[in-house]
Amino acid sequence: MTAVLAATRMHLAMVASRPIDAIALMTTPLLSVVFASVGRAAGREDFLVTAITGAGLIGLWVLTVNQTGDLISTDRWQGTLELLLAVPASLSSIVLGRLSAVVAIGTLAFAESYLVATVVFGASIEIHHPVIFAVTLLVTLVAIAGTACLLAPLFVLSRNTVLFEVVLTYPFYILGAVLFPVELLPEWLRPVSDVVFLSWSSQLLRDAAGAAPVAALPYRLGALLVLGLAAYVTGHLLTNLVVRRIRRDGTVGHA
Repeated sequence: MTAVLAATRMHLAMVASRPIDAIALMTTPLLSVVFASVGRAAGREDFLVTAITGAGLIGLWVLTVNQTGDLISTDRWQGTLELLLAVPASLSSIVLGRLSAVVAIGTLAFAESYLVATVVFGASIEIHHPVIFAVTLLVTLVAIAGTACLLAPLFVLSRNTVLFEVVLTYPFYILGAVLFPVELLPEWLRPVSDVVFLSWSSQLLRDAAGAAPVAALPYRLGALLVLGLAAYVTGHLLTNLVVRRIRRDGTVGHA
């Protein structure tokens, strides 16, 4: 835990000195404007909630994926990856700490989306189940951090992290149904969507904002949490395997 907290503080200091690392947050307001404009043009004022949650999730996920790839590639090219592997703490603990900082910063994406809806579009948005919405958002942050840890060993093994960063964004928006109900996906694709944490998170956030009672809340929250924790445990095990391999082969500085 000490290593995780130390890594979190270190990454927050790094982002504070290099705001460009959070550039993904600059696109979130633009996405909010686009999504909200589409909803309003279609006469769907109820779509504003979907626009806010969708843009927030997209901004948060993009920032996390980009930062996961960038922190690994930057450490490799700066020659600090070898130093991280030499410390007593495991690489997965360090990655988790740094990603926790990224995810914390990424929550600003939701604030940006809300401000766009209220200031630009003059919408009055009410969250009918604020406690459920807050809990869902918190569990979503856990799931995002856990899933990002699963991606870390992939980035350690690859020299072309940018390619994976692109591949891991847009397909996740579709499988995660961040802007539409999962029921609109083809039936054969829905089982795949069930293992993507974004699909559980996006639907829960939309339901928590609506007036109707949120159905099957414990089950859905549990599924979201289990997916995140399972991703972290798997990522931790894979990272240890990858670290042993690159140490054995002497390929720490390159894939």
